[in-house]
Amino acid sequence: ADMNLSDKFSLAVDYIQNLPPSGPYNPSNDEKLQFYSLYKQATIGPCKQKKPSFYDIIAKAKWDAWKKISKMSKDDAKRKYVTLFTKVAKKINNDESKAVLKKMAEGNKIATAAAGGLEINLVHLYGTMLSQPTRSVFWFCQLNAIPIEFHEVNLAGGEQKSAEFTAINPLQKVPVVVYEGKTYFESHSIIRMLAQYFPVANNWYPPEFDSRLRVEQYLDWHHLNTRKACASLVFAKFFLPMRGGAIPEDRMKELEKDVHLALKAFDKVFLAGKPFIIGDEPSVADLFAYNEINQMDLIGGPHKDEKKYPNLVAWLQRMSLLPGHTEMYQSVHMILPSKL
Repeated sequence: ADMNLSDKFSLAVDYIQNLPPSGPYNPSNDEKLQFYSLYKQATIGPCKQKKPSFYDIIAKAKWDAWKKISKMSKDDAKRKYVTLFTKVAKKINNDESKAVLKKMAEGNKIATAAAGGLEINLVHLYGTMLSQPTRSVFWFCQLNAIPIEFHEVNLAGGEQKSAEFTAINPLQKVPVVVYEGKTYFESHSIIRMLAQYFPVANNWYPPEFDSRLRVEQYLDWHHLNTRKACASLVFAKFFLPMRGGAIPEDRMKELEKDVHLALKAFDKVFLAGKPFIIGDEPSVADLFAYNEINQMDLIGGPHKDEKKYPNLVAWLQRMSLLPGHTEMYQSVHMILPSKL
């Protein structure tokens, strides 16, 4: 029979709760709080206990962790517990942890997703790494150790218009994600789904309302400003000439002005007085912005003009140092003009 979510959750709980105190792996305090809160939410539901005394530091930390996820459904808590267990088990990497992971994997091979016989435990990402939104989703998964299988979609060959792909996304766009038999498209919505189902670090898509609202505020602005301006200029200066096309000079000047206005706003408003869009740590807003802006490497764009955009240039450098940047960006480097 298929291994359902409750079976996998029980396996994970049994392993984690029986870890020897002096064994091969000692979970961090953050991991312990995550396991505790997710277990409580999955088995009991919302925290209704009285808040512990300020001086009882450990009890208060546990209460805070549980209270923070009180709106999460029991099934979602189980999913996040299993995913966190998977990350920890891979760190431990001994015979016992491998056996539990193997048992889960064998159960997953029996169960197949509705969209084409895919393994249910993986996030199946369809796209091309030449797509800025696809790169952003891919990078987000890498940064948060989300198990992923990438499926290349040949846009130049029209694969997105095939019957097979249209069955996954009727809009015939990338990226698309298939997870647990369900299909998700539109990159910002994909990120929201992943943040709901996987234990991602809080800075990427903050659970706290005001911080999350600032992420959403940028994402709302992003589509018709950063993305539209940068992608339009790169298309006009790089991809259109490759097809033997060209646009009028006055239209090119309009596109360049649009980019300047977007970069100026990004520099003076969204990065004013802080290293990243919402504060001291990067969020998904930074991932989406970076991939749109840095595609202008293809045309030797104005985004690295330190005199015009000092905050932006410093931010680009900080973003380039994040883990997984090289792997995420290598597809763009492959088509960079040699003069750059």
